[in-house]
Amino acid sequence: MTDIIVSKNVFEKHVNEEAKIFFKTKHTVYYKFNDSDILTLTTHSNRVGALGLTAPSRFLKFKKVYVNKNKVLVFDNVFFLSKFKLYDPTITNFRKNVNIDEAINYIKQNVDNRISLKIIKGLFDKKYESLIGFGPGLTPLGDDILSGVLLMEHYFKKDLVDKDHIIFISRKKTNDISYFQMKYAAEGLAPLPVKEYLSSGNKDDLLKMGATSGSGWLLGITYYFEFGGIADGLYNDKTEFVL
Repeated sequence: MTDIIVSKNVFEKHVNEEAKIFFKTKHTVYYKFNDSDILTLTTHSNRVGALGLTAPSRFLKFKKVYVNKNKVLVFDNVFFLSKFKLYDPTITNFRKNVNIDEAINYIKQNVDNRISLKIIKGLFDKKYESLIGFGPGLTPLGDDILSGVLLMEHYFKKDLVDKDHIIFISRKKTNDISYFQMKYAAEGLAPLPVKEYLSSGNKDDLLKMGATSGSGWLLGITYYFEFGGIADGLYNDKTEFVL
């Protein structure tokens, strides 16, 4: 049975601000708020997003959701969810767990050679705009890679990428789901598999994120470690060397 895990960011939305379903896949429902922000509900265990939750498949039937004044999630005005685990999407530990060649190989294993070469060239040439909205996936692979880069830039501040510029351009160049993923990454917030990978080195759950999403995040993070001049080791959330 899927544990119910809710990102604490969900409770930062305005009380009674309703999000309505706008897109659905076999395992995931996407709800949109009036400000276009997107809440993701997925039945995949251990995959809670920066603004989302994991829950059993019976939750996929609900068309709308909001948080009431008692911090209870209300679905379709009939189901009240008050018991769940809380997820903090901020990153507390960082460790480089794979080298850049390994990360590139994960991309090549899952993506057409012409596409992977174009993406890798754009990344290494720092032509980040060329990656926005490009590649396979509901969240295009280029956006997933940039999400990893933006996440790391938020914490390490090596000026490897202009976060504000990338987020500004991506608003018009990619889809809403992908845009908000990148926006949250630029604010230092990430899905649980990304956080677990950075903390423990467990890349299994990360690489199971979509057909290419996990490998995209992995490449973006590894690229930043390599070209941000970050020495191998363990860092805390203040990016201080720990071990």
